Amino acid sequence: MVIEHHLIPELGHRKVGQLTVRELDAFASRKLAAGYAPATVNRMRETLRSALSTAVRQDRLIRNVARYRGGVAAARPSLDRFTDHELALILKASGDEHFFPIMLLLARTGLRPGEACGLRWRVLNLTSAPPRLKVVWQMDRWGELVHPKTSTSRRTIPLRAEVADALGAWRHRQQQRAADSFDNIDGLAFTTRSGRPVDQRNVDRAFLRARATAGVDHGSLKTFRSTVATQLAEAGLHPSKSQAFLGHAHVTTTMPHYTAITDIDEVADLLPDLDA
Repeated sequence: MVIEHHLIPELGHRKVGQLTVRELDAFASRKLAAGYAPATVNRMRETLRSALSTAVRQDRLIRNVARYRGGVAAARPSLDRFTDHELALILKASGDEHFFPIMLLLARTGLRPGEACGLRWRVLNLTSAPPRLKVVWQMDRWGELVHPKTSTSRRTIPLRAEVADALGAWRHRQQQRAADSFDNIDGLAFTTRSGRPVDQRNVDRAFLRARATAGVDHGSLKTFRSTVATQLAEAGLHPSKSQAFLGHAHVTTTMPHYTAITDIDEVADLLPDLDA
């Protein structure tokens, strides 16, 4: 797609041996001006760089001009999160939704949506102190149960009492349905009314309905995760513990990519008094 729709129309009239760094920079500028994201423009340049590297290795070309100067810098988008008030409104509005327990779990643990949809009863302990769950499986985009990609994603996390209570009530309702053509062969915690695995798109739709009812005009299911990360940071939890709770491989992922800065009003009072 990159070659056919971008490189050939823009640069196809030039012989590769005559391409210059200036031409490639101008090409990138035109694509940015046309509205393409920096990551997309960098992908175009990387495609050309790879092709020209092959030509250099085969002695068809003396140098690879796409290697010089580097890619287009992309500004990091602002991180979205819900305020405590918005979160409370969304959870209240979702109370009548079939998938309310999933949304409550996401909002109070920061689990990834796939991890919640792939949760199995056998890794839940609702009677321990505190209640806990183990992240061992996740539901991929094709509805298949798979193991998490990294070892740090496999973790045990505590649950708040209201989450454990909601899960217990959900399990009771699920057990009542078991006698009536309920087919939950994988022992999933969250299923449809017939026992089939949950399609995350249906949870998305339930969330959007609750969000509209709550009058909140931003955020997605993934915003629950950044909201939890921010709440933990504001509560003073050590970044390494937040990293372990959220299942990130590196703390450098937890802090800049998942933790939003809300306000810094208290910083002035943290600075020491100075005596002349």
